[in-house]
Amino acid sequence: MIIDFVMAQKIRFDDHVIHLMAQPEHYFYFDEMADVYTAEWLKAFPQGTHLSVSGLDDGAEEYCIQINYREQSLLIDYCEVLKVHHRDRFGQRHNLP
Repeated sequence: MIIDFVMAQKIRFDDHVIHLMAQPEHYFYFDEMADVYTAEWLKAFPQGTHLSVSGLDDGAEEYCIQINYREQSLLIDYCEVLKVHHRDRFGQRHNLP
C-alpha cells in the first residue's frame, strides 16, 4: 500500500476547516484581532500552512484572515457580518451562511 502524504495533509486541512466552520462562534471571534496568531486551533493545520491577517496595522474596522495550504484556503472576513469561505482540495467553494 502506498501512502500519499500530500493527500493526507490536504484531507487534514479540509477536515479541520469543516470542524471550525461547524462552530464559528467558538473559533472565529477574538478579544483582539492580534490574538489570532496565538489561537490553539491554528496548530492543527498541516505543516506548511500559511497564515496572513490584514487590517491590523491601519486601525481598520474590517479585518481578514487568510489560511492557505497548497491550493486550499480558508478566508475569514470580519466586516459587519462574519463571512467564512473555504476552498477544498477539489476546488469547490463552501460558504458559512
